[in-house]
Amino acid sequence: MSTKLRILLDENVTARFAALIDDLSALNIVSVAGLGIAGANDDTVVRSASKLNRIVLTTEKGITHKTFPPCTHAGIIVLACATRYEPHQAAIFRRFILSGKRSESRDAVTYLTEREVRVNNHSGHHAFPLP
Repeated sequence: MSTKLRILLDENVTARFAALIDDLSALNIVSVAGLGIAGANDDTVVRSASKLNRIVLTTEKGITHKTFPPCTHAGIIVLACATRYEPHQAAIFRRFILSGKRSESRDAVTYLTEREVRVNNHSGHHAFPLP
């Protein structure tokens, strides 16, 4: 079984960010535009990702564990960085992917910040420092 994360990039994730993480061999990436659902609401994006067994990667802070409870989807990763500067966001995402904890984002809502990873899953909430 592959350990690659199957990611669906939400439309608020920029093309520049996508290009900066495209070389990560741990990922299998498609975009909402690539699926023909650009402009769709959050429910449609999350549902489509789940049907395809993909984790939504977004910068939209309105997508939370409250609006999309854990285990009701394939997973959501929210880039909750203080900055929208794509190279900075990509560096944080890379650190998460290389942390050995990427599998914890399955069926969970995961928030990535400059310092930590917060995971909300079926067993509750836990956090760990971002290496």
